[in-house]
Amino acid sequence: MDVLLIAGLEVSKDQLSAHYLARLEYLEKLVAEKILFGISLDNLDISCLFPRGMDNGDVVTPGHGPFPMPVDPEQAAADIHHISNHDSEKFFSAMEARGCLGLSSPDEELIFDKYLCLDWESNIHEAMGEAYCLSHTTAGLPARATEEVEMNYTNTADGRRNLFGREDTLAIISNYHKGTLSTGTYRFILRLLPYRLARIFYILLRIIRPIEVLILSEFVVKPEMKELMMEQYQTKIFVSWGRAWTTHVMSATLMAWFKMAIGHPIGIRTYRHLAIAMQERYLDYAESEGTLMARVAAEQAGHTQETGEHDYAIEEGSTGYSQSEEKRYIRVGKDWHKLFGLETYPTDS
Repeated sequence: MDVLLIAGLEVSKDQLSAHYLARLEYLEKLVAEKILFGISLDNLDISCLFPRGMDNGDVVTPGHGPFPMPVDPEQAAADIHHISNHDSEKFFSAMEARGCLGLSSPDEELIFDKYLCLDWESNIHEAMGEAYCLSHTTAGLPARATEEVEMNYTNTADGRRNLFGREDTLAIISNYHKGTLSTGTYRFILRLLPYRLARIFYILLRIIRPIEVLILSEFVVKPEMKELMMEQYQTKIFVSWGRAWTTHVMSATLMAWFKMAIGHPIGIRTYRHLAIAMQERYLDYAESEGTLMARVAAEQAGHTQETGEHDYAIEEGSTGYSQSEEKRYIRVGKDWHKLFGLETYPTDS
C-alpha cells in the first residue's frame, strides 16, 4: 500500500479517501434526518444549486453574501441582524406544520420545546464540526486556523466576505498573509468546495441559521450577549452554541475527527504537512506544466515565502487577483477533489 510517513504516522491516500467519503455521507444523513427532520427541500421548491450568476460579486454592501438577499432588502440594509429569507421561511412553515421542536403558535405566539431545541442545536454543532473538517481537508490545500476563524459568509462594514459562488459550487476566498501587520498586504487564495459539501453549507447558513438564531435567543444566549451573538451569526461561517469558533475548537475538532479515521489525532499543523506531502506526491504539476501550477498549489498551502504577484493591497470591491489566476486555483481544487474521489459539481460528466 502506498503510504506517507508524517510525524511518525503511516497514512495512505486510500485511507483518507475512504474516510472523507464516509464522513460526507454521514454528514448528509445527519442534516437530512436530524436537522431537516426528513423534510424534503425539493418539495418546498428550495433549490440548493449554485447557478452561475447567482452571486453578483458584491463585496462591499454589508450583509450581502453568495446567496440571494433577504426577504426585505430595505429592512436588511437598515438592520444588519435581519437575516431571514424565502428559503428559511418556507422551511420554518414546514416545521410548524409538522410540529418539529414542539413548535406551535397559539394566539400567534411561537412556543418551542426547550429540550428538543437543545438537542437540535447539538446536532447543528456536530454538523458544523463535520462540515469544518471536510472543508479543511477537501477544498484543496488547507488554510491556517487563524485564517479560518476570521472567515465570513457576508460582507461587514470592516471588510469583504470569504464565501463566493464559483462554477456551480461555492469557493472560500481568503485574504491572509503572515506578514500583514508589517507589510499591509494580503495573499488572496481560492479554495473550491466539492458540491455536496457546498450544499451542506447552503442548508446550514441560509436555511437553518435564521431559525437557529431564534432558538438560541430563546434558550441559550444571555440577554447581554445577544447582540454579539447576532453579529457573529450574521457574518461568521463557523459558529455554534451562540458563539464563534476559536482556533482551539477547530484544532480539537480536527484531531478528534482524524482519530476516528486512523486511530491517531492529527491536528491542524500536522495535517498541513500531510497535505503538502500529498500534493507533492500526487499532484506533480512541475513535470507536466512547469512551475506555475506547482506554485499555485504551494501558495494554497501557504508553503512558500515568495512575494510578488500573489500579494496585493486590499482594494474595495476586489477579490484580489486576475481571472486567469482564479482558474488556476479552481484547477487545483478540482484536482484535489478528483484525488479523493469527490465530485466538484452536482453531476460530473
